[in-house]
Amino acid sequence: DWREEVRGWGERLAEAVIDFVEEKKRRLGDLAGSYVFREPRKMVEMSSQRVDELALQLMRGLESGWRYRKQHAEGLLGRWSALRPERRLREFSLRVQAALDRLRAMGPEETLKRGYALVQSTDGKLVRKVEPARKLGDLMVRFADGKLLVEVKKKRD
Repeated sequence: DWREEVRGWGERLAEAVIDFVEEKKRRLGDLAGSYVFREPRKMVEMSSQRVDELALQLMRGLESGWRYRKQHAEGLLGRWSALRPERRLREFSLRVQAALDRLRAMGPEETLKRGYALVQSTDGKLVRKVEPARKLGDLMVRFADGKLLVEVKKKRD
């Protein structure tokens, strides 16, 4: 009858509850016996030590990176100062000035100051050889202190 059936369900339910509670007790016993619950202070200390080690590694890494970047920046600054545009421009200007001085020393005005004379045609072209000078007739001889108009009479050896 139905009362028997309900009683059977009650007994099976009671057995299931007892099994469930027993399983939970066993699981709780296993957990209570685990390392974490036996020595929780030691676990916290180990974790704390690991955190300290990681913090130390982080600090060393940051210091190393900072040192590297500082050295790199100092190297760049050194190279930049070696390439200072003002200094290079000043050196270049001195070289250009020296070249101009040498060029002036080789120019006609400096040649005249050293006691030489320049022979030119009457239109101002430089005459470098005897044959063209003989054909021109009149020449201009330029000295440091002035010019002379001369007439070519004949060639001498």
